[in-house]
Amino acid sequence: MSCMASQKFGVTWRAFLCNKVAQLLQSRSTVVLRRKHPVPLVPLERAVYERKLKEKHYIYEVVKLGGSSYVPMITCILTRHVDEYCPTPCILCDIIGCRYMLCYIIGRRTRLQPVGAAVYASPENIKEYEEINRLTKHEARKTQYALSTYRLLCGLNLPVSVNAFAPWTLTKSHIRISLRIAGVNIEDEDSISLPEEAITNSQDEKTPFQVKINGLDEAVVNCYKVPITSDSNRESELPERYEVPLHRKRADVSRELKEKGLYDGTV
Repeated sequence: MSCMASQKFGVTWRAFLCNKVAQLLQSRSTVVLRRKHPVPLVPLERAVYERKLKEKHYIYEVVKLGGSSYVPMITCILTRHVDEYCPTPCILCDIIGCRYMLCYIIGRRTRLQPVGAAVYASPENIKEYEEINRLTKHEARKTQYALSTYRLLCGLNLPVSVNAFAPWTLTKSHIRISLRIAGVNIEDEDSISLPEEAITNSQDEKTPFQVKINGLDEAVVNCYKVPITSDSNRESELPERYEVPLHRKRADVSRELKEKGLYDGTV
């Protein structure tokens, strides 16, 4: 590369970096640069300001851009149960790591620290909450699995199978068996609370009831009756449980028209 081309290349890079630095300074971020070519030493008999720099000495490499670095995770200790902003529910005294925006504010929604749901994981706070965790270890407490079960039950529409041609009254055994079919095992039927008024086949289909989890939280679950029968001759008398999908309706209509010779299968 000729001397003129080298000088032109250096000037171009110098102008580019000056423009880049000017743009970065507007965002008030720290920019770390490094000279691509080291500056030669100055003899002892000469002053430093007499040193003459060439164009190549004004070529810089970017080491760090302040705006491009990630904000480190913030370690917090929860002061209460939180399940709104985490993929799995977190309980009291849990130490979690969250991002800056999750820890503070996103738009108008305050998250953890502004509402007092978490504190910094400093050595003093860690020691304090370890003592709280030790003192409340033998007490009835919420757990991650209990909070997950509570969230599952609150969003569950439980089908309860009942006899369609005989009088019946909804009992806790019906609820326990239906929950077991749905994947929730209830050890004690006393944790199920039904309405005071007896629920019979003359009531509405949807009925709410409560399930107490670990003796602390009560989840409100909606159940609806599903008429069934053990007599195969009366199955046609049962009401339709689900609406027939549209594509199946079209297939049935097409089949009927083909049998009558009114449809050849083309659209």
